[in-house]
Amino acid sequence: MQSTLLHVLLIESGLNLSSVVTAGLLANNPLVRVNMFKVPSLAEGLSCLGTHNIDVVLLDLGNNDRGELLGLQQLQNQCPGLPVVALIEDPESALGLDAIRCGAQDLLSKTAISGSLLTRALLFATVRHQRLQRLKVAAEHDQLTELPNRRCFIDAFNSLDRGQRGTLALIDVDHFRLVNEQFGHVGGD
Repeated sequence: MQSTLLHVLLIESGLNLSSVVTAGLLANNPLVRVNMFKVPSLAEGLSCLGTHNIDVVLLDLGNNDRGELLGLQQLQNQCPGLPVVALIEDPESALGLDAIRCGAQDLLSKTAISGSLLTRALLFATVRHQRLQRLKVAAEHDQLTELPNRRCFIDAFNSLDRGQRGTLALIDVDHFRLVNEQFGHVGGD
């Protein structure tokens, strides 16, 4: 089995987790090879995301401060296609559930990190997120034409800011009913 190369961004605030995380990730694991980028703040992390090809973010949520969820939300808003694994003091706390609700793919306890657990969480979060992205595309696009469907249009329309300008094009094919009658609805689609 071929190993997967993961580009991991560690955003840690305060505690020096990088040595523990690096040791855990660089442990001999046949499934995963890791290229680690480490930054001390969310702002630097967002900057790093603009210059490096990152597969997954390992985000330290501080000392169970709910304010840290704002950082997770900001990360999710700016990079919705990027999986995040959150590091917190107590994954069983209300903060842990809130982190999942904000988009974290997984949670790990800062006090119980092991190399195999960390590697598995990052790999599984990446694979799970890729699967969710494929399901999202399938739900929002026509299977035959791969064009955005009605659901995708409505989501895009609802995400527009009031007053924002845009263009809407409607295509009307005269007598398309004849195509459906001759070839059936599947052929017409």
